Amino acid sequence: MGADVEHKFEGGFLLDEVKLRKIVDLIESRTGRSTVEFKVHRGDSYSYVTSNADDVADEDNDDWRAITKLQISITEDSPKFFMLTFSEKGISLHISGEDRDSVYLIFSDLRGYINNEVLTKFPFTDHAWWVLSRVLFVGSFLAVTYFVFDDQINKNPSHAIKALESNDISAKLNYLISEKMDQMVSAASIYWIIPVMLIPIFFGSNISKKMWHLIFPTNEFLFGKRKVIYEKRRSFMEKIFWGVIVAAVVTGVVGFFVTKLAV
Repeated sequence: MGADVEHKFEGGFLLDEVKLRKIVDLIESRTGRSTVEFKVHRGDSYSYVTSNADDVADEDNDDWRAITKLQISITEDSPKFFMLTFSEKGISLHISGEDRDSVYLIFSDLRGYINNEVLTKFPFTDHAWWVLSRVLFVGSFLAVTYFVFDDQINKNPSHAIKALESNDISAKLNYLISEKMDQMVSAASIYWIIPVMLIPIFFGSNISKKMWHLIFPTNEFLFGKRKVIYEKRRSFMEKIFWGVIVAAVVTGVVGFFVTKLAV
């Protein structure tokens, strides 16, 4: 009894020459033949078929000539049909054949390698972005509520009672001045509403997705020019992370505790 397997991998991919050759080795070792063909689609509407992985690895892969889709197939009849596709939509695999064990063996090997080595970690799918925007909306609402109403909720009424019961006019005036200053601070906190509420709107838009892809690219063919750009971008982002983000977090935490201790 034959088998027909179709699988869509979850998440984006980063495919370079080393990973491509490993995939070819896995296919050829399971079929026992050198039967792999590559169909390369480029951004300039040009496509071609080759049986040499060097042709794919040697692509300029730059700007309008960049690779947009790569299809790997088998020309022999065992398995009967094989198609591994890399595109902007991710990775898909379709295998069918009369030998059920052979089909599932190839599928198992490829799925294990692609999941562990080719797919990017912690991909942000459309559903993940939707969940993130909702979580940030609730979080921003709670943050605004805390900053605006925290002083009023935690205010000690004994100070007001003491000022009312006192016959000292200066004590009453000091209390009124203190109250006025607290109201001014609370009013100033309202200005945090706009930037905080814009955060979930930003993450729910396509702009945030494009920025995320720019910083952490996925579904990329890392051959030629694209590989050079990717390595430079990764090095730059590592410097930004360790030099700016971590420093900002440390500064914020230290400032928070200093403020609390001062109070």
